[in-house]
Amino acid sequence: HRVRASLAQSAFAPLSLERRCAAAIARTVVQVENILEQAKGLLVTQGAARASAILRDENGRPVNADGAVHELVLDLGGMLFMEAYEHQLFDGDGKIVLPNLPTATDDDIYKAGLSELGGRYWSFWAGLEEASRAFGGDIEPLGPGAIPPEAPADAQLVYAHKKPLEPWPVFASRIRLIDRSNQHFVELLTTTNVGEKAAGIDKPVPLSGAWVNLAEFHGLLTLSEYLAREVVSDTRLVEGLRFIEWIRGYATLAMLAEERWTAGDGMSIAFKREELSELLQRVGLTKNKADRLLDAATFGKGRRDLFDAPLIRLHDGRLLLFGPALIGQRVADVLTSLFSSMNLNFDDKGKAFEKRVLQALTEAGRSPTAFKFKRGVEEYDYDAIFAWGDYVFLLECKNRSLPGDSPTSIARFAQDRSTTIGQVKRLLKGLADHPEELDKRLGAGAAAKTIVPIILRNLPYAEQGPQDGIYFYDYSALSRFFKNGRMSNSIALRDGTRIAVPTFMLWAGAAPEPADFLAQLDSPVQLQIVEHHTRIFPMLFRLDSTTFATTERYILEEVTPDSVAALSGAPDGVMAAALKVAQTHAEQSQKAMGDEG
Repeated sequence: HRVRASLAQSAFAPLSLERRCAAAIARTVVQVENILEQAKGLLVTQGAARASAILRDENGRPVNADGAVHELVLDLGGMLFMEAYEHQLFDGDGKIVLPNLPTATDDDIYKAGLSELGGRYWSFWAGLEEASRAFGGDIEPLGPGAIPPEAPADAQLVYAHKKPLEPWPVFASRIRLIDRSNQHFVELLTTTNVGEKAAGIDKPVPLSGAWVNLAEFHGLLTLSEYLAREVVSDTRLVEGLRFIEWIRGYATLAMLAEERWTAGDGMSIAFKREELSELLQRVGLTKNKADRLLDAATFGKGRRDLFDAPLIRLHDGRLLLFGPALIGQRVADVLTSLFSSMNLNFDDKGKAFEKRVLQALTEAGRSPTAFKFKRGVEEYDYDAIFAWGDYVFLLECKNRSLPGDSPTSIARFAQDRSTTIGQVKRLLKGLADHPEELDKRLGAGAAAKTIVPIILRNLPYAEQGPQDGIYFYDYSALSRFFKNGRMSNSIALRDGTRIAVPTFMLWAGAAPEPADFLAQLDSPVQLQIVEHHTRIFPMLFRLDSTTFATTERYILEEVTPDSVAALSGAPDGVMAAALKVAQTHAEQSQKAMGDEG
């Protein structure tokens, strides 16, 4: 209420509803275009992808291009929700319906800066309240005499929430997931001709055996990895569409947005619904499924943000295609968020993941087994278990979505975590009560060994040290550990080649030992890197002319070869080693060109 009241007194408030909405959307587009221009030298442009170009915000925080765009799109979504609640803009299905929008003037766009801040502050306050309910930590009013020194001189009241907006392991998991997705995309871009073979969206495209752009191909691979199943051949329907149809639909909308932007038509274009439906049908969806996808991708209640739902309904029935929420986004990450907002759960994906883990451990020579046994009415089911040295490692495999940055979804994730801990403790008790089961499966003497319980997730999520006696680890770290004793830092050369420079040693010797594995379980190197670059940043934002709110947020400092070298203790520095390798690579390339001549 304070945010809306403050905005009501601004120069932006007297504008009509349609002018305010048009100006807010236009301002977001202008700022996104400016960000992309700033980062132009560091961008990956093919396939509408942005590299992690590091910018600085007004507070000096490092923000990559994706992060800066992300904040602006969230701000606009917050502003549109404020207007929708204030003016009852929701239809019967909970979709926001904006009035038909005029062309925004430069003066209106300038004034929309106040709306942008209002949307940001409204989102921050809503998130702060949600975080307080989800994680605890009271929102304490601080009056004169207790106002923090960082508050402006005109502050008379500050609401303080002295706890980060999310648990650090959740923050770290999101950073790792984004980083891995970006790395995979760049590898496809620089080492394959997948982009060149893309069919585009101008002509009919079959649903299988083809892809409209590189983003779709990457989405197919990534969602298959996330779900531990081949989505191309999976015929199940999720809210009426196959996985491959969801990916094709969002990739097509993104490609349409980028093509029109590149052609000079702007980043925000209104289409008749029939035009978008016909386009989706041309690339392989039926009319019914095209309409389902358009409904799902339309902004309103039940959607976290404009990334999940990049279409905005207008009063005349047209749909505004909002390019900043589409261009450069990773399709699999968007769909994972969308499915989470729909509260969808794919119960059978756990079995596929268990098979994947057993196969990886078998290839690593660990001879794992999965088994179950029953005593009376109690049944005990073990996903993967293997003996190694003086230890028995018990892995409880979980293939569920990560929570994103919504406090409510993080709270659900925390509840699931607690439930899983209880399940593992029950499995441990089963082996303690019936030790003969271990000897039967793993050989005589197995029951006398120390059991190391691990909750293993398919997606990147780990924690440092045992929690309640149980380790948290993930498949990416597990498979990397057994495949290679060295963790390398990838350095990009000017010709697009990437060179791996060894940085961390995961094994003490030439082969992995239980002590090496236990050391990684206790402090995964992947978390060490994120922790080394993480800072807690105080956030202060205005609610009205004299009222502010403050909280804390984790931010990631720029990750560079030298910063990783400092963490690893590499004596000569990674950059020195990389430059030496790069020089050798250049000499070899020059010699090869000379030989060809």
